[in-house]
Amino acid sequence: MNLVTDAWLPVKRESGRTDVVAPWQLTEIDDPITAFNAPRPDFDAALWQFIIGLLQTCAPPADHDAWLKWLEDPPSPAELQTKLADKYLHAFEVQSKHGSFMQDFEPLAGDNRGIAQLLIDAPGDNTLKENKDHFVKRDSVSKLCHSCAVLALFTLQTNAPSGGAGHRVSLRGGGPLTTLVIFDDTEPPSKCRLWSDVWLNVFDSQACPENISGKSAAHDIFPWLAKTRISKRDELTTPMDAHVLQAYWGMPRRIRIKWDEASSERCDLCLTNTNKLVTSYETKAHGINYKGGWQHPLSPYYVKKEEQLPLHLQQGGTSYKDWLGLVADMQGQSLTAQVVSLYKDKRKLTKEQFRLYTFGYDMDNMKARCWYETKFPLFTIDNANFSTDVQNLTAAAEECVHTLLGCIKEAWFPRAKKKPSGDTSFLKKEFYQQTQGSFYALARRYADGKDEDNGAVWHQTLCKVALAMFDRQAIGENFVYGDPKAIVKARNKLAGKLNSIKKKLRA
Repeated sequence: MNLVTDAWLPVKRESGRTDVVAPWQLTEIDDPITAFNAPRPDFDAALWQFIIGLLQTCAPPADHDAWLKWLEDPPSPAELQTKLADKYLHAFEVQSKHGSFMQDFEPLAGDNRGIAQLLIDAPGDNTLKENKDHFVKRDSVSKLCHSCAVLALFTLQTNAPSGGAGHRVSLRGGGPLTTLVIFDDTEPPSKCRLWSDVWLNVFDSQACPENISGKSAAHDIFPWLAKTRISKRDELTTPMDAHVLQAYWGMPRRIRIKWDEASSERCDLCLTNTNKLVTSYETKAHGINYKGGWQHPLSPYYVKKEEQLPLHLQQGGTSYKDWLGLVADMQGQSLTAQVVSLYKDKRKLTKEQFRLYTFGYDMDNMKARCWYETKFPLFTIDNANFSTDVQNLTAAAEECVHTLLGCIKEAWFPRAKKKPSGDTSFLKKEFYQQTQGSFYALARRYADGKDEDNGAVWHQTLCKVALAMFDRQAIGENFVYGDPKAIVKARNKLAGKLNSIKKKLRA
């Protein structure tokens, strides 16, 4: 199977029909393709990143005008097929003696594992040993079709968490946050909806990050085309050791799938009946160890001790409190993804409204706790004070929700000297969900430099939502079982704190 020429991408078309296509078919006009349709959300995310990386590597536009032309008038499938197959077709063979996609160049005398272990949320050896696989059961996946196996492989290499001694993490660390620029739900410039969204995230050659190493061989981009840079003695692979485009094709794990296994059964993920199923792979430690300032174009970074580190998701996912750092650089604190910076600096397509599509795993070392996806608005900002104004909004919201949770606990446990620490993340999530509409409306006005209410509207919103949540949680239908005096005392405390929060807003 060749990942450029053969049909293997699961997609959904405008009519609602599902299909399996080759990458060059993304620009088909008859019943156009509107979305990826993999059996898992992390596979859909992998497809986004694979297609963006493929276009960036094999079909980058020469300049902004060329990029804009293909945005508004996509190439025909035949033209796109010719472009994609022009130079690096051999790098996308899944089984070749000259290098197999995302797999070790040489045979491995390593550990043999069931194919399910390619899945990031599969229970690990220790989990199975201690019989703790309560939610993701062992043996629920034992055989995969070639398409699902490729997606599992690419997903693991792109998000690889720590996997024990010598098993390296991805180029962006375990479970990185990815941010893409996409169109709003309104009609995009062309009829090919998915193509338009994907193409928004491709750099033209003049705007592409500089290849500082000067290396340009195919194996400098696609590491599986040469012997692996083994890191047994902690050898590092820095941006000076590879082409800048290897950021899209990082390969930290040494893996070889046993493609020659075949049986006429059904894939355990996509449920397709096929005579090409795989059940196991070999793996070995000490793959490529990426360090030294790699910058992935689709990920935001934060600054720690003057070092730029990729942003990872935390428990609870992202909300508007995290939004500012994803859409605007914070001096000395964080950097937006390079593709977002490109949009802000050079691609202000004023007739369209854009969104920021974010996704990734929340990882606890080797354990996948949750997969998160969020879509945020993305504005053109014409106000020099925008970052300060929005920071004031989020600071007020954070203090408000902290105070709210404290007062609810005082109403719930009035006699406890030390309030129980229990998980109240569901209340935080509810608070941010109920206030996000007002937040983005105000942020839009701030971006346009139009709002001069000194935060009064935001303060009213916070007070209304916080008091309503308190009444529902502290009183609700169980008032008769509570302590009325303690509830009233806690509510009065909340009201007083809410009034003082106004000082956090713009003077």
